[in-house]
Amino acid sequence: MIVVQNIFLSLMILSSVYFSYLDIKTQKIPRLYSYIFIGFSLLGGIFVTSSPLSTIIAGFLGFGLFFLVRKITKNKLGLADCFFSSGIGFFFGFRIWIAISFLACGTALIKFIQFFIAKQILKDTNRCNDYAENLKPFIPFIPCMALWTIIISFHALVLEL
Repeated sequence: MIVVQNIFLSLMILSSVYFSYLDIKTQKIPRLYSYIFIGFSLLGGIFVTSSPLSTIIAGFLGFGLFFLVRKITKNKLGLADCFFSSGIGFFFGFRIWIAISFLACGTALIKFIQFFIAKQILKDTNRCNDYAENLKPFIPFIPCMALWTIIISFHALVLEL
């Protein structure tokens, strides 16, 4: 059973890296990849956690809360972010989903503050003023969640060995 858990944790790390790469490079995740990730996460949650009911509730809660944020922010948060959050909930369960979501939001806030400061610095220089005015904030949320997912997955792998 431990071998199966380690395989799923390794695949979670690889899929998190791939989703981050796609999100940063194209700012789009194909819907098929999101569906495959959800299926993989649900199956992995059955093997990784001891409470399948908790993973199912966390998965739906993860999707629901992020979808609510998506609607409140007028679709500023991508649908792939909702699917990724749901997959994390399905895979790890409620407690770890809360921790990853909290840490990811904190990381995204730090990135937004960095972006805002950089925009203000560019705005003060005459040469870059037009560039700064047209600069739109893009905070890739999947890489923020993936960073903490990778850390927690790697931590779980090391504890199992």
